[in-house]
Amino acid sequence: MKYKSLILIFFCLKSVFVYGQLGLDKLSNINDALQSKYGQQALDVFSKELEKSRKDYEDKAFNYAIIVSDNSALFENEQKIKKYSNVIFGGLTDQKSNPNTSAKASSKNSSGEIFFASHKYKWASDLFESAISDYETNGLTDESGYTLAISNLGLLYNTTGRFEKSLETTTKALELRRNKFGEKNAVYAASLNNMAVLLKDMGKYSEATDSIEKALQVNAETLGKQSLAYAIMLNNKAMLQYTLGQYQEAVKNLAPALDIAEKELGKGSFNLIRLKTNLAIIYKEMNKYTESEEILQKCIKTKEKKLGTSHPDYASLLTTLASLYIKMNKMGDVEALLTKASSIYKKELGEQHPSYATSLSYLGNFYRSQNSLSKAEELLRKAMEIRLVNLSENHPDYINSLEDMALLYWAQKNTRKSVDYFDLSIDKSLKFVKDFFPAMSENEKSKLWAKTRPKILKFYAFVNDQKTQDLITKMYNLQISTKGILLNSTTKVKNSILASKNEQLIKLYEKWLDQKEDLARLYTYSKAELREEKINLDSLEKETESTEKKLTASSSLFSKTNEEISNKEVAASLKANEAAVEIINFQKYNKFLTDTSVYAAIIIQNGAQPKYIEIKNGYELDKRYYNYYKNAITSKNPDKYAYTKFWGQIDSSLAGKTTIYASLDGIYNLINLNTLKLPNEKYLIDKYNIQYVLNTKFITVQKTVATKTNKTAVLLGNPDYGSRGTIAALPGTKIELDKTNAQLKTNGFKISTFVRGEANETNIKAVKNPYILHIATHGYFQNDAHTSSDEGLSFGVESQRAKENPLLRGGLLLANAEKALSNIDTLEIKSADNGIFTAFEAMNLSLDETEIVFLSACETGKGESKAGEGVYGLQRAIQVAGAESVIMSLWKV
Repeated sequence: MKYKSLILIFFCLKSVFVYGQLGLDKLSNINDALQSKYGQQALDVFSKELEKSRKDYEDKAFNYAIIVSDNSALFENEQKIKKYSNVIFGGLTDQKSNPNTSAKASSKNSSGEIFFASHKYKWASDLFESAISDYETNGLTDESGYTLAISNLGLLYNTTGRFEKSLETTTKALELRRNKFGEKNAVYAASLNNMAVLLKDMGKYSEATDSIEKALQVNAETLGKQSLAYAIMLNNKAMLQYTLGQYQEAVKNLAPALDIAEKELGKGSFNLIRLKTNLAIIYKEMNKYTESEEILQKCIKTKEKKLGTSHPDYASLLTTLASLYIKMNKMGDVEALLTKASSIYKKELGEQHPSYATSLSYLGNFYRSQNSLSKAEELLRKAMEIRLVNLSENHPDYINSLEDMALLYWAQKNTRKSVDYFDLSIDKSLKFVKDFFPAMSENEKSKLWAKTRPKILKFYAFVNDQKTQDLITKMYNLQISTKGILLNSTTKVKNSILASKNEQLIKLYEKWLDQKEDLARLYTYSKAELREEKINLDSLEKETESTEKKLTASSSLFSKTNEEISNKEVAASLKANEAAVEIINFQKYNKFLTDTSVYAAIIIQNGAQPKYIEIKNGYELDKRYYNYYKNAITSKNPDKYAYTKFWGQIDSSLAGKTTIYASLDGIYNLINLNTLKLPNEKYLIDKYNIQYVLNTKFITVQKTVATKTNKTAVLLGNPDYGSRGTIAALPGTKIELDKTNAQLKTNGFKISTFVRGEANETNIKAVKNPYILHIATHGYFQNDAHTSSDEGLSFGVESQRAKENPLLRGGLLLANAEKALSNIDTLEIKSADNGIFTAFEAMNLSLDETEIVFLSACETGKGESKAGEGVYGLQRAIQVAGAESVIMSLWKV
């Protein structure tokens, strides 16, 4: 009978949660209402359980923020809410009678946590503020409950989108805990975690990453790596990585978090569902649609069963599933899912909550895709306004809203408004990139840029649709400001460090080079060998990446505004007989970006506006016509398509030009323009002097560079691969090097030559800035599809690592390579001089004063082509190493 009374009172209070938004001054009146309805006997039952429950509850002097699908929340499991719901009654029934002020303040804070976890933010806020006031008024600020109440209030402000107030409150809690407990305490780690979540929600990702890394380190040392707190922090780190486009890394961190959470909370836990939802979101971005949908469907069923269909967590799942269906182009259920989700958010969280804005944004984009443009405009505009008020004008979600409006007005054929919103969206996106690149490794930059670049590609598709002169000019200027952004930032940071004369910084740079050299050596170990030697390669990679981030953060590169170069400067640098051709590869847009390639060329000439050419049948260039070209070259057969398809339309706009500066993109990186055969049976090389540049803006720099006086050369080739005969000898390379040697001597060069056993990795790695570097040997590049997926080695490199990194799939074969290729298990092939010189290792060469590198070997120009960034292989590695120019082969020699 008593148990039944308990349940009745719990349900009674639950109805108050839903229907009554009472102020704190009315909370104590619940005591009278409960006594009147259920009698003193029921209250006595709660009183007996109260002290036991409260003591257990107060053993935890801290709480955690957890990053969930579309907002941050308090980490509370449903068992805790149910078990301690009587704390609310205790807090409400003894406010007047209990003389212990500390206990009263603690009760208010505990009650506030339950209201917070139940999404009753007004009540929670009032209770937290009242608890803080009690602690302060009565001189109890040394008690741990005081900092807990402040921390909880900061979490609440964050969850409700009041970021500035949250930052102020969370910072206060962090400082109080540091002073009280020190920096090696789990309580301090909890505040670091909460700060990381807040900074993430504010869009301050670099600071958030630093904070969560510190929290993880402290937590590992205090509570251990199998604690629930550690799992929460791993989840938060994973979602930070997800936000920055680091999906593989995010999955690696989320997997152990899920294992710990399931063990600690059980399979039916609401918070385990939250973590699983995060995994589904990451899978969605990785295009693992089946896995994502399966997780979401299971989570939805569990939520429906335990919470019903009116909880914000349920709305979050509906929104996530709808966004997945949009990406899968399964539109049948999208409208119903998003309409339901937005109504839940509106009722439970209010119309100013970021989660409500997210659901409106998805619903608006759905209506746009269905051509219901007036409905779409109303919702997308409202989402944008909510985000501007509650986030900031530079927050990624607000930037997404700007892009939403640009796409909407494009659909409405309102070009002027579309251009305005595209401009805002892209400008803010590039500012975002510029702000965060300095504290990132190249790998992190690559992931962030991959997530940012689709905004630019949509604009290119818009320009291709409109083709007005102003837009063509905008497109060209945007392309030259962003093309090769990753390579440029890496090279400039390196140059900035070497020119800094900062000994400490240069030592750190040298340490980083050593770390990369160690990694290159360890990549030659199979997974089994790494396990046997107890080598944690992931840990070493993280350590190397950490050093790289310190270097980029210390570089002054991004503290200065780089000089902007536009079409006017490029045109002014060209003579009357010259033209610059910028090839641009982007995707076709049909309400969403598709997988179909589009190619365009923008031609710059002195005294003329940029000229735009859409290359017809561009989507066929990637496969059909490239295959024709490649087969014709290798089989030495007549090529009847390549010139017409790849260059014919461009050629008609180059009348009177004899020198062409060509910046290539996409599949154009894998063809040699000089080999294209004209209708008159001559080749393009007979008609033009074609000079390749990474970016046509570099033309303005090239023409002002002083001639180098360094007259040194390094010649390396004809290696002794081994005695087994499994690698074909190349005696012709000795003749090549002898003739080159003779020519260079005639021109006054000082020459170092390495052949046979001396044509090894040790000697090539010792090269220091020769004017000319000439290498003649075997080269190779493996597509990832040809890389074995087992635990073995592929060209001397552990297969999975090679599959993940194209710089480990290409390189040169030098002296003693035979043993490494045969996978003979010796210390020799596990050294840094195993005869296989990968592109990953070539990045460490010292070539900053090198004018030209000749790679006289098979397929040295091949690699993984990345639109806007060139070819990831030896070509990129030599450029990163600093060489001015490089001559390579696209084919077998």
